[in-house]
Amino acid sequence: MLDIVMQQLLPNIGKILLIIALLMLAVAI
Repeated sequence: MLDIVMQQLLPNIGKILLIIALLMLAVAI
């Protein structure tokens, strides 16, 4: 159960972190 949840969530967390990083870069510039 937990393994399935992690497999579903991890890619989404990665995308969210990427978006946050891009926003931080945009603000820094």
